Amino acid sequence: MFGILNFLFGKKVKITIPNLGIFEARVKRDKQKEITWVSDENSTYRNKEVSLLLLGNSKGPYPTQIEAAKFILKDEENIKSQMVDEISKDIKLQEKFKGQKITDYRLKCIYPWNEKETPYELSFESKINDEYIGVMHTGEKIESVFF
Repeated sequence: MFGILNFLFGKKVKITIPNLGIFEARVKRDKQKEITWVSDENSTYRNKEVSLLLLGNSKGPYPTQIEAAKFILKDEENIKSQMVDEISKDIKLQEKFKGQKITDYRLKCIYPWNEKETPYELSFESKINDEYIGVMHTGEKIESVFF
């Protein structure tokens, strides 16, 4: 069974990235092919469970992806402050999140759009209900907030 999976999807590889956790991907013979590395479900950053999807090659996630993820994780409070500003400018967002606080949300997932550009999609999950907030982050500031 594993032989067929390895043949079709590649061999499962795990690597550890300091301060981010264990990442896993399936690597085929094509060493130049871009692949997505996914953080282990038990990966934590400062006692927060966060899913990270980073682009890379057979050797691991690209260094730019690793550094961007670390920056976003360290800058979470500033990002949340920017989210409050963006929500206050949009009537639909104000209505959607009426009566909620940004502290009711936690960063759940970081996903890059591509290797060469800086936009990342950040997903914030509510701690009290099934709501979520999506954010496009350019590497320095948020570009948009959506639900």
